[in-house]
Amino acid sequence: MKNALTQMTPLAAATSSAILYISLSAAAEDTIVTSQNYAEDTTVNVPDRNTVNVPVGQNITISVAGDKTLTLINSISSDDPRGSFAVAQSYVIDATSGKSLTFSGGKEVLQKQDAFADVGADYNEQAFIRSTDAKIHNPGKVIFANDTTVLEGSLPYGFMLRAGNVEVNNDFTMNLDRRSVTASTAKNVIGTLLQEDAMLSLHGKNQINIIVSAYDSTVQGIQFGPGGNALIDGDLLLSVDGNNAAKTLYGFYFSSSRLYAEYEQDINMDGNLDFTLQNAPEGTAYALPLVSDRDYSFNQKVSFFETNVKNAYGIYTDKKVTAKTVNVIQNNILNQAIGLYLKAEANVTIEQLQTDIDKVPKAWAIYADNNAELTADSAVLSVNGADGYAIRTNSNAHVVVNNDLNVTAVNAISARSESIIDPDRRNLNIV
Repeated sequence: MKNALTQMTPLAAATSSAILYISLSAAAEDTIVTSQNYAEDTTVNVPDRNTVNVPVGQNITISVAGDKTLTLINSISSDDPRGSFAVAQSYVIDATSGKSLTFSGGKEVLQKQDAFADVGADYNEQAFIRSTDAKIHNPGKVIFANDTTVLEGSLPYGFMLRAGNVEVNNDFTMNLDRRSVTASTAKNVIGTLLQEDAMLSLHGKNQINIIVSAYDSTVQGIQFGPGGNALIDGDLLLSVDGNNAAKTLYGFYFSSSRLYAEYEQDINMDGNLDFTLQNAPEGTAYALPLVSDRDYSFNQKVSFFETNVKNAYGIYTDKKVTAKTVNVIQNNILNQAIGLYLKAEANVTIEQLQTDIDKVPKAWAIYADNNAELTADSAVLSVNGADGYAIRTNSNAHVVVNNDLNVTAVNAISARSESIIDPDRRNLNIV
């Protein structure tokens, strides 16, 4: 397919490795299916199901000069003659069938808007990247080895990976802004879907920013579904904005299934994580609901900022969790805020814990229930509110602070039903 607004330029002779060289003015409106090398700033706009489609069993490399930008656009329309199903399964990159797709060189930009933005669709799996096939468990890998990668659009999914693999080596930004979507079909919006032996690897400086439409109901920054895994040793800034409409916000979302238990790995993250969840005044925000059957380790700093939601939870878990530093800021929460919510049998160890909770009717920095255990080396807990508690425990729960414990709260400590709160009294400061 050719776009009337652009013209094809001649292709240079193919090299022995079958790499095609495309110049600045070229706009290859047919789907890319072979290796390419771009020497100049180039935009490729494809009004088809895929802008890049890796053929069965093939390895493709797309290179751009170090100081140049390659922009890949998928512009399929809702009235595509192949019907709504073809549109619903359209992507900038489909790597399902191939072995690998590798980007190298300068800046890569992927752009795609929701083709159903003004008409709506009950079924809609549009995404920047798809690599998924539960039957073969061997779909392709996408590697961003280039300097900078930016993804921009209004899609319901960023990455859709079922057994697929995406690796980003350097700076990475994903912007999903769905405020332009006017169709009233409610969607669950997911930055990255990981299921069935999928893997996401983030090594550089990473940002994921999601703003939903006025009709979207649930937002998940990254979904670790059954068998989904991630290696995050670079820093990650994750922002989820409910646009005063969504009912549930998740930073990370976890779920399990016995069908895929063999693929599920423990979570071990070496990068700093910084989450912002906001603007769901009738909804609930969960920054880290660690509830699937894994152990969780966060080896650097984890920070949460939650505001303008009905209920807010930082870490919410019944599993084994270790963390180096956890900072929780929750303010302007309309009903309830809990920094650490430890459910039955949770076993949590944190070196340094700090909470700052303000303008909340019901606020607890730490709540532990039903045999849950928390051990912290030090904690600074600030809770401002008439029904504010620094630490609440119930039903044989046990909270231990080995060294400094500084508390600013109307109600410092409440232990019920044979639960225990055990601070180091030599280093206890309550205001």
